Amino acid sequence: MDGMTAHWALMGIAACGLLILGLLAALLLVHGQHLQALLVAQCRHNARQRDCLQRLERDERELRSAIRAERARVVQLQRKVELLQALLANSAV
Repeated sequence: MDGMTAHWALMGIAACGLLILGLLAALLLVHGQHLQALLVAQCRHNARQRDCLQRLERDERELRSAIRAERARVVQLQRKVELLQALLANSAV
């Protein structure tokens, strides 16, 4: 092989190498964009879940507060019943 043929062969190999590197770079770019889109979608999903969790926690606090109020009301009504029963028992005697 003379010098000129070897030179062209090396240039061809270098060109193929550059082409392969260019294709790999393009694939990495496309893959990176895909991963970025997935990350954005996951962030939105997490934000929706966080909002839902906050609503559920707020609702749970409100329900617990309502239950405490109802229990206090039941105790109050039970005391009234006891007082009325005592009055009835005293008036029947």
